[in-house]
Amino acid sequence: MLSPDDIQEILTSRIKPIITKNTLLKKKQEPYYEGYDLFLSWRNGIRVHSETGVFPTELLLNRSPNVTEDEWKYIVANYKQVTGPVAVDYLSTVNRAWSDNN
Repeated sequence: MLSPDDIQEILTSRIKPIITKNTLLKKKQEPYYEGYDLFLSWRNGIRVHSETGVFPTELLLNRSPNVTEDEWKYIVANYKQVTGPVAVDYLSTVNRAWSDNN
């Protein structure tokens, strides 16, 4: 049976280099197509409004960079999404063109 030190040595010598190599490869990949990163940023911006439970981390970090860790935990714990109904109304209006009842 392997001791905890043996397991740690195996993980350090064999597994960690593979994970590090794969992580470095992922960072160097090109986007799927021109404009992909732009569309991805739009999608992430819309998710804050259209999906329940998505926290706007980028937006709040950029607007309040001097927040302490305790203040940040309070903000995350008490965040309430208020734009969800507006996003649902918007999607209903846009999707009206594809309704079978038209």
